[in-house]
Amino acid sequence: MFLEYSTVTACFKLEEYHTAKIAFETGASLVPEDKRFSEWIQKCDYCIAEENGELPTPSLAATPTSAPKTDDAPKDVEQVNNASSEEATREPTKPKYRHEVYQKPEEVVVTIFAKGIPAENVSVNYGEQILSVTIDVPGEEAYTFQPRLFGKIIPAKCKYVILSTKIEIRLAKVEPVHWTSLEFSKNSLVVRSSIVSSG
Repeated sequence: MFLEYSTVTACFKLEEYHTAKIAFETGASLVPEDKRFSEWIQKCDYCIAEENGELPTPSLAATPTSAPKTDDAPKDVEQVNNASSEEATREPTKPKYRHEVYQKPEEVVVTIFAKGIPAENVSVNYGEQILSVTIDVPGEEAYTFQPRLFGKIIPAKCKYVILSTKIEIRLAKVEPVHWTSLEFSKNSLVVRSSIVSSG
């Protein structure tokens, strides 16, 4: 299942450029006539190069056709950075719903404690390494939980159930390795590789 377009652009805004690029490339192969995907792929390439300190400015400047698109990319990056700095200055708000995580070798179970939520107000989407949960109750601010996951999952085998007191989401792991946390971090790969090498 390919993620919705808005969910994929959210990956970009969360500065998960590698994940976003893979999703955009999948979208481009499924809908080749949609030019938005190729534009977003270029933006991802730009941001990945910027993160790695490998900005290919001379070659981009030499290609007139790609110049307008590279002009767009820094603005998008700037907007994302401005949004991040604004969020940093705000006081941290307590999440509307509490969640817990436990795991087995083959799956991770995420429980969101949301009482009496109708099924039609809950949206759950899965990507290769993304979980996206939205609870949208009329008259209330929508709750969104969208972590980039520690490891890859099999979207077709993932499932969820809405109970009277909670939403239980079961994520099928690609590999039966122990996740040290639900969310991916820069140190996750190091911890994961040490688990594999130690046997």
